[in-house]
Amino acid sequence: MLQVGQFIQVQTKTRDDIFGDCIYEVLETGLPAPQRARREAGMMDGIRCRLLGGSGPSAMARAGTEIVDSQEKIGQEMEQGITKLVTPEHAERLRDHYETKVSDKGTPSPGGIMEMD
Repeated sequence: MLQVGQFIQVQTKTRDDIFGDCIYEVLETGLPAPQRARREAGMMDGIRCRLLGGSGPSAMARAGTEIVDSQEKIGQEMEQGITKLVTPEHAERLRDHYETKVSDKGTPSPGGIMEMD
């Protein structure tokens, strides 16, 4: 079970890989499950996280965005190796690395589009 204040690294697989590897901070636990059927069944394993950044331009442009997922789904992704728990120091190093990587290429817009010279 994830706890408030922990950090996870998630390998996202999106079209054109615009998010890449993302870092999230756990903000709140014990929320109603975000999946409709589980929520209606009274499941309370929802978890709210804040995106700190990621290797893709859209992840850095959307840093600070909060999402709600379930402990069940995150646990399944941990078993599959998609998500892993990381230390606060590791999360900070990755976030700083991702910020530097994106800023070297220009600043992405909220849609992940960058102007090129």
